Amino acid sequence: MNSNFRRRRILSAVAILVLAALGWWIFRPVPAPPAPKPAPDWPSLNTYQETITRADFERLLTTVFTAGNAWQTTIEFDDREARIQTGDTTAPVFYLRFAPPEKISAAPHSWRSAAELPAAPPDQPLSGLKIAIDPGHIGGEWAKIEERWFVIGSEKPVCEGDMTLHVAQ
Repeated sequence: MNSNFRRRRILSAVAILVLAALGWWIFRPVPAPPAPKPAPDWPSLNTYQETITRADFERLLTTVFTAGNAWQTTIEFDDREARIQTGDTTAPVFYLRFAPPEKISAAPHSWRSAAELPAAPPDQPLSGLKIAIDPGHIGGEWAKIEERWFVIGSEKPVCEGDMTLHVAQ
């Protein structure tokens, strides 16, 4: 076989590979940009005005809803109200008024406690009920970080969110 012929074959093969790679690069599927996150509906929280005391708000904020003090960059409060930085240009601060300890009103809710439910038929104790299941604080790859998983030996981990979502479905 002639060396010029061999060289042309090699160059042709390289050219085909380069063109194929270029074609793939040009025509590859481009992922859609992520959908914008919906802005919180701050005015809908007005229903909760004067339904929580400052003491309860501070206790829940610091022991239940947050870890650390990162909240301090967006929330300030005194005895009268919490001032929450919303990041919204039209209403940059949401004011949540606290209830005086002697004048707490119940927060509105669309659910009934077990005590408020009518007696259930003995043969169908869940008849007519709608049961909501919380799918468990993210789950998936975040479950380990949030300590919402457990694993035995080298088995696959069981994640709270994945398990609860599976039950709900």
